[in-house]
Amino acid sequence: TMLERMAAKPGGDRVAAVLGDMADPPVDDTSYAVVFVAYNTLFNLIGDGDQARCLANAAARLRPGGAVVVEAFVPDPDAFASDAVTTRRVTADQVVLSVSRSDPATQEALGQYVDITEAGIKLRPWHIRGSTPAQLDEMAAAVGLALQHRWADWAGTAWSDDAPAHVSVYRRGG
Repeated sequence: TMLERMAAKPGGDRVAAVLGDMADPPVDDTSYAVVFVAYNTLFNLIGDGDQARCLANAAARLRPGGAVVVEAFVPDPDAFASDAVTTRRVTADQVVLSVSRSDPATQEALGQYVDITEAGIKLRPWHIRGSTPAQLDEMAAAVGLALQHRWADWAGTAWSDDAPAHVSVYRRGG
């Protein structure tokens, strides 16, 4: 459904979209000018080495001069040291809670969005493994990529260590 929605957008037909495991995408020898890992999706890869494998496969598919762009939040060490129940939304006919448990040793957090409506309760599970920008840089370097740019957001705000998010551009090291 997501691929259909993207294709329906203006210019969406020009995007090479692939359905598959993002750590090992089924794209054969196809090469790309840009591989974009959007909005924290890298952190959905929670198995040991999955994030590094994703970056390795992205690097292997770059055209000369191509870039791997990673957009992600910066993990807060304090957030990985706590369990939490928070309110995400309250309306006249719906309550959405977020219930989570974190493990600072593995940098993992897992939880459920709990949707409560008159029709019943719906659980939407999630599980992430965060990586710091420095850890991403190490994974990228291990596969021959070097950080070219890092910004705090898409507006090009200068990166600083206290930024809550980053947009990082990696290219083959020279």
